Formats: sequence, C-alpha cells, structure tokens
Amino acid sequence: PVWGDDELLVGLQGIAQHTEHDQHVLVWDPLLLTGLVLSPNDHTWAKLCDMLGPVATVLTAIMVDHHWYPLVWRMDAEVVRLFTCGVVPAHVQVFETLATTMGSLRGVEGQWCNKLVSFVLSGHCGALVLSFAKHLLWGESFPSSLVELECVAKQLRQEFASGLSDLCLRPQLAALGLPVVDQLASLLS
Repeated sequence: PVWGDDELLVGLQGIAQHTEHDQHVLVWDPLLLTGLVLSPNDHTWAKLCDMLGPVATVLTAIMVDHHWYPLVWRMDAEVVRLFTCGVVPAHVQVFETLATTMGSLRGVEGQWCNKLVSFVLSGHCGALVLSFAKHLLWGESFPSSLVELECVAKQLRQEFASGLSDLCLRPQLAALGLPVVDQLASLLS
C-alpha cells in the first residue's frame, strides 16, 4: 500500500507533539514541500522561514519519483543541517538544493547528511520517514531490514486507523486499487 500525505502529516505531528519542547519542533506539510521542490517559490520559502525561531527543528518529507524521503532540518544561528536517508545518486541534487536554499534564507551555511539504508526499499517509504524522524529525535532504533520496516508500517497503519473517528472509512478504502467512482458508489449505496 502507498502511504499518503495524511498518514505522514499525522505521524509527523504526533512525533512533534511527543518531542521535548527544547527541540523547537515544527511540522511542514509534505505536499507543500514536494510542490516547492517541483516549482520553487521564494515567497513561500520566506513565509515558512518566518515561522522559525533562532533554533528550530523542522519535520517534513518530500516525494521524489514516487518515493517519500524524510527531511529533518536542525537550525541555529550558525548552520542549517538537513538530515535524510536512502537518497539515491540520481536525487542528490534535490537535497543539495534544499540544504543550500534553507541555509541562504537563514543567512548561514546549509549542509545535508544522507543516512544509508541497509536494505533495498521496495515499499513502506512513509513508514521509513516516520522511523527516521523517531530515530533522530527520540533515539529509537532504525529499521535494519525490510521485514522490520514492514512490521513498523503495519503498526503505524493500525495507530493511524485507530485514531480516526468511526465515521471515517478512508483507511478501509485506501490502496485497494478501486477507482474513486467505484468507492463513492459503494459508499452511497
């Protein structure tokens, strides 16, 4: 199943809520950041940066080639560091641009760091995003195999579904391969 922006956003917000206040964590919408990668907008970047204090940690993700990548920025008055994982050589320029863009907006050096993933990722990239954020902010272990990641993904989906009201059928319909018209017809009948 494909992870959607809703699951990522809810998961990132949950991580931010349960992180110590001295980390100064903010969450930026992954769809907004993906849009800024595809079509940069200086005004939007500036508005995002205006929300930040002198020290900040920003959690988000971007989708590149149908794959979610985590973005965890740590910023202070001297440097902006972008942390991510699993970046393939074809996508390096995207992350270099993100790091330098944020650094220049804050008037400091922008750096980035790519944590290698020890297994071939064949799905569950949304779960990997949340695992990476928990690893950096909480010190939780990072999945070392696809089997571990699949277990994490299953647990995260259950947590997401259990947090929704009874009237929300979205998790039941997600990733079933049904056209939207069929989903709507089924709900209305």
